[in-house]
Amino acid sequence: MKQLITLSTCALIFIGLFSCGSAQKKDATSQDTTEIKETERSISGIVQSIENGKDGYTAVVKTANNELYTVLISIPNLGKNNQYRRFKVNEEIAVKGEYWTLGNEKRITVREILNLF
Repeated sequence: MKQLITLSTCALIFIGLFSCGSAQKKDATSQDTTEIKETERSISGIVQSIENGKDGYTAVVKTANNELYTVLISIPNLGKNNQYRRFKVNEEIAVKGEYWTLGNEKRITVREILNLF
């Protein structure tokens, strides 16, 4: 009788662990896909601020329409074209890349630095 109770308890714990784990994975996946929409976009504007990162930096750019974009400029994304360059605050910039949003924040992963001339 003791073995039956022990076996039943172990079976319930086992079922409980696996049923909870799969529900958590579904929730995390559904959040990720609803947050990000990617399209290609070109913008130009003035660099407002810069935050250094591991392989490059992010810059907040203010366009002529007073829109703010956070642009990711990195060596892995631009190095193969020899286009990586370091911009400074208050410098004019024009970039092209994958546009996506994170919450209300507009972001661009830069694939090309455009000439302003």
